[in-house]
Amino acid sequence: MTFRFSRFAVLAGAATLFGCAAPNPFLCPPAAVLADASYMVVMRPGAPEDLSGEAYSVQMTEAATECSLDRKRGETDSSLSLSFRAVRAPSADGATYSVPYFVAVTMADRVVHKSLYTVRFSFAPGASTAVFNVSPDNKKIKLGNGRLPWNYQLTAGLQLTEAQMAYAKKLGRYAQ
Repeated sequence: MTFRFSRFAVLAGAATLFGCAAPNPFLCPPAAVLADASYMVVMRPGAPEDLSGEAYSVQMTEAATECSLDRKRGETDSSLSLSFRAVRAPSADGATYSVPYFVAVTMADRVVHKSLYTVRFSFAPGASTAVFNVSPDNKKIKLGNGRLPWNYQLTAGLQLTEAQMAYAKKLGRYAQ
């Protein structure tokens, strides 16, 4: 299995050197969901900060990317697809909410650029779960001198408040 992967990687690299324009996943900065920012609980206004006060929770479940590489400019153009799952207590009423999230271009442990977004989603009447996807703006990454596309990463997560981080920590949601 390792031999096939290595041979495929060599063939993919050779195709790139010879100007092949076909999409190549090895040329894309990988996409990931930041574990500590993947889960958000929103409390009802004035409710206690425990399970009885939860209005709904949202989890960012997946991040996927595709990109193109402009070797002359030394730049990648990446599209990103994010998947979410929201849960609430059963209710006969429908509801629409908005949650903030971010997409950051990172390199090792350094944030190169961060963008904030908001996604709206709805629970249908009687539904306790909502599943939805969003594709934020494409991310252009100017490759630094000597850097390759996979030296960067597109990192996404929910933009948590201090109170939401404290509650997540209390629930044991953060990696320790």
